[in-house]
Amino acid sequence: MANPPIDSNGTIYVGSRDKKLYAINPNGTKKWEFTTIDEVKTSPAIGTDGTVYIASGAERLYAIKPNGMKKWEYPLDKKLYGGTAYSSPTIGSDGTIYVGSGDSGIYAIKPDGTKKWKFDTGGIVVTTPAVGADGIIYVGSADMKLYAIKSNGTKKWEFRTNGQIVAASAVGPDGAVYIGSGDNKLYAIGMVHVNGVNLNKPALKLDAGKSETLQATIVPGNASYQEITWSSSDDRIAKVDVTGKVTGIGPGTAMITATSEDGGYYKQCAVTVSAAIDDKSPAPENNSPDPANKPPSPQMEAVSLTDTAGHKLGSEISKAVALGIVFGYPDGTFRPEGNVTRAEFASMIVRGLPPGEEGKPLVFKDKDKVGAWAVKAVQQAVALGIIQGYEDGTFRPDANITHAEMIVMVIRASGLSMASNVPNTSFSDDADIPKWAKPAVSKAEDTGIIRHGDIRDGKFAPQTMSTRAEAASAIVRMLEVRN
Repeated sequence: MANPPIDSNGTIYVGSRDKKLYAINPNGTKKWEFTTIDEVKTSPAIGTDGTVYIASGAERLYAIKPNGMKKWEYPLDKKLYGGTAYSSPTIGSDGTIYVGSGDSGIYAIKPDGTKKWKFDTGGIVVTTPAVGADGIIYVGSADMKLYAIKSNGTKKWEFRTNGQIVAASAVGPDGAVYIGSGDNKLYAIGMVHVNGVNLNKPALKLDAGKSETLQATIVPGNASYQEITWSSSDDRIAKVDVTGKVTGIGPGTAMITATSEDGGYYKQCAVTVSAAIDDKSPAPENNSPDPANKPPSPQMEAVSLTDTAGHKLGSEISKAVALGIVFGYPDGTFRPEGNVTRAEFASMIVRGLPPGEEGKPLVFKDKDKVGAWAVKAVQQAVALGIIQGYEDGTFRPDANITHAEMIVMVIRASGLSMASNVPNTSFSDDADIPKWAKPAVSKAEDTGIIRHGDIRDGKFAPQTMSTRAEAASAIVRMLEVRN
């Protein structure tokens, strides 16, 4: 007879060789009994909802409701010993039930009775699985090995003893795993802790659509947790897969983070993605995208794109593309949710305006960071008073433009007058709009360049990065007001 567990109500559960699981009240009277199709030699496990899980000797795992009625049963595969269940089930923190079987494997069964995965060992699994605080499952096998299995069913590591393992392992508070073996020894398997992450590049530049793989390593090299997880601060700019392969999606800068599996250490790489080649074309000599050398007209034919149908700003995006203000990508997409850098937005807005001054050489402290494709447009934007730069004398061409910065530039380009003292806007986050931007935001709201229907939760979100769709829409609406 196996060890009987007790639930929160004091009910005792015990299996028997008469093919039954008994629920016994604290006073010793029978609450109910459940009949299986073979002997019950294992201990039941009790879920947080009161469900009782029990494995019988005839390839069956049962889930039994607190009232003694069957919830479901799962048939273990028939191999070697016919799928005979020798181990007691264990329940993970997410409700997954883990149970070993005579067919040389451990099963992970979802709370609804369907298989999550099966991990094959080199021998029958007699021991009850143990689950660590980090979700790693530890189980011994008749092949004399202790296996550490990740929650997704893949092997983390294995440790070989000199005898069959028939007892359950225990996990200490420091992560060490203790296991007894048929060689009459008790093993303590210690963890080598991570103390750092190395990354081969602190910064990376990519063109949209191009990829490069970053290399990350765990320190020390023999640490027990060797895996790296990858993440991007903005998938609209750069995406990263599980191998560290970074792919440029849209213009802007995103932080790619490599984090140790235990979550304690990380390193980051700043990935700057350049816009589509066409979006970086120098501004025409006469500063007009119209072949006839005329100011652009919003009535030009709209352009079809593969990813703007149904977008709330789709019609204005098409107009902006037709006017030559913005461009699509070679694959026929526009990527409306991609970010826009300050240099890119300056080029966009200049392409939408009538011919203007050539502009003088740039005097920004970071003028050398302005790409050759954008220099002329930035010079013209400065000459038109659209761009003024920051207090420290920089322009920051590769920084993503915010809502506040974009609307200020748009209103300056419109030629509309702005009052120095304006009443509060009707945006719910009016108090967050910087004083230097509020006159422009108010004018944009009054003229319909900004429309509440396009804004989430009625917020202007001044420090949120502008998207390509928002940039195209703001410029097109500005031109309509201006004309």
